[in-house]
Amino acid sequence: MNLFNSYREAANFTNPLELLDDTTLQKQLCQFFCGIRKSEKKEYAPSSLHVGFAAIARGLSDIFYPNRIINIYDKYKWKRLHKIFDGRIKQIQDNQDTSRKKTDALEMCKIKTILDSPNIQTNTPKGLTYRVWFWLTLLCNLHSGDPKRLKNS
Repeated sequence: MNLFNSYREAANFTNPLELLDDTTLQKQLCQFFCGIRKSEKKEYAPSSLHVGFAAIARGLSDIFYPNRIINIYDKYKWKRLHKIFDGRIKQIQDNQDTSRKKTDALEMCKIKTILDSPNIQTNTPKGLTYRVWFWLTLLCNLHSGDPKRLKNS
């Protein structure tokens, strides 16, 4: 969600997200997913884009929750977004360099961005839970479904 907000600032979209109608929001999301790249101008992995899509969906639902329901997973209401997103995933898969490692470690600046996020601050129980979860997955080197297999104690 932070990356999307940074994109909106760079593109001079001045209206707050809460005031956007669905058409404008869809247009901005389409532009975002068309141009998203890593800091070294490399492509994100398709799985990373899916995670980013999920994070944006969650962030938008949290932002709009009191007023209206935003579900960008609805393929009928957000048809253009899904067409562009699916096309982007296919484009990356077609051009993907098979010699690179499948899992790249998080860069220090990305870890700092995650830890500075307001959603992961320790002043709320939910934020504290997210922060502990993040640190456990980072320090214990957990991948894919490994964190799901941790037992509650």
